[in-house]
Amino acid sequence: MMRFKSNIFLLTFFLIACLSFISPLHAADYLEWEHNVTEDAKKAWTVSFNDKVKRSSVSRSTVFITNSKSIQVKSTVQLSKDQKSFTVTPLAAYQAGETYQLTITNKVKSVDNVTLTKTVIMPFKYVEPINEEEPTILPTPETQVKDEPLSENVFKVEVELGAYISQVKVTANDYISSVKIEGNDMHYLGNNEYQLGLSGLESGQYLNIQGFDNNGKLIQRERHTIE
Repeated sequence: MMRFKSNIFLLTFFLIACLSFISPLHAADYLEWEHNVTEDAKKAWTVSFNDKVKRSSVSRSTVFITNSKSIQVKSTVQLSKDQKSFTVTPLAAYQAGETYQLTITNKVKSVDNVTLTKTVIMPFKYVEPINEEEPTILPTPETQVKDEPLSENVFKVEVELGAYISQVKVTANDYISSVKIEGNDMHYLGNNEYQLGLSGLESGQYLNIQGFDNNGKLIQRERHTIE
């Protein structure tokens, strides 16, 4: 089992992936994970395993980052002391708007020489952080008194927890034109509803939700606790 999890309390986000070493079954194939978005220009990715990794199997040829032109990004791969995780760190900043891909090939082995069943890839994109302004009070419907503040919770949030990917659904009001959750753009479904699949979610975790108007201005920010 493998999952990706963002730690929103750290300056550098980390990718947590729990990869099980399983005996090979068929021809090598790849497993693609949810597309991620980062505002960290030199974001490092940490991959964690449930068994010790063979040191000699971890290198820049088995764990690497490539750009949209399939050109490998210069980076370092550092194995942890307990040999149950490694961190991939780019040596130069990512290019804004560029799409990248983290690849963990099936050449990675456990200390018992058991390889991963499939190569794992995770696409991600670097976007420059937005200078957030303090949210302004949204206008209220005409049927209400002018300048009357809206209720505290503008968003209706539904979270369907899954073993690998959890689905987050947000319903906003008419004044919200786009929604981000943990810095990731949510997909618009219609009728003021937005949805996004995220990995590593669990009960009790906080989700930071932001709403933007037609001009891309932040007008609402809320913190939701997963039940």
